[in-house]
Amino acid sequence: MTRVEPTRRVKSLALQLLFEIADQWTEGRAFCVQVGANDGVIADPLNPFLTKRGWGGLLMEPNPLYFRRAEALHADNDRVTVRNIGCSSEPGTLPLYHLGEAHEHLYRRNARGTASLDRAWLHDALAKESEVFDESHIAVTEVQLDRLDDILAREGVTRADVLVIDVEGHEAEVLAGLDLLALNPVLARVECTDRKRTRALMPVLAAGGRSVYKIAGELIALAPELREAIEVDHLLQTLGLGAYTAEA
Repeated sequence: MTRVEPTRRVKSLALQLLFEIADQWTEGRAFCVQVGANDGVIADPLNPFLTKRGWGGLLMEPNPLYFRRAEALHADNDRVTVRNIGCSSEPGTLPLYHLGEAHEHLYRRNARGTASLDRAWLHDALAKESEVFDESHIAVTEVQLDRLDDILAREGVTRADVLVIDVEGHEAEVLAGLDLLALNPVLARVECTDRKRTRALMPVLAAGGRSVYKIAGELIALAPELREAIEVDHLLQTLGLGAYTAEA
């Protein structure tokens, strides 16, 4: 049989389907941990589950502007806690580069929440998004960072069903501050578009026998119990999406 490369739309649907599977697995009561929550709306895979389903979670966003928007979104939801903090391998403060609020109208909606601890990364990302990009559109805010393990301990979170990390280049540092086996999510989604970082993160996410997939710029790690119970491997292989192996 001829192998068909999955289209971008197929990959997007596969990502959505995995969250639906996690919803089914947890009987609609999943608890999630999200690092880099943005405003809780833009390109957020958790939004429909937190706002329209029964999911709860701890959401973290270091940018005060985006944090306030996410906090307002979930203000009436007692299942959701939003904290104005970022995650790294060690506690401290760092400059966060982001699109200035006064210039948001010059960019398409999904670009408005773009932010990174790496100025060069943000420069390139915004330059691709708008022909009118100018250096003056970049704002900088000093943000507080802490180890994810320490934040979870303060919040009384001992495990989560779903982990989502979207930190624009700071993924390795976030995971270095987390005991993934202790948190034990059945589904982890980490945005990573850089090939070198992707190769470094895959074995980290594979801890505990997890299957790791690269789908449309996202790394997906599935716990063995979820993968086996719903035959996710077979489903994704049918879509042309194979799992990472240490030998690859």
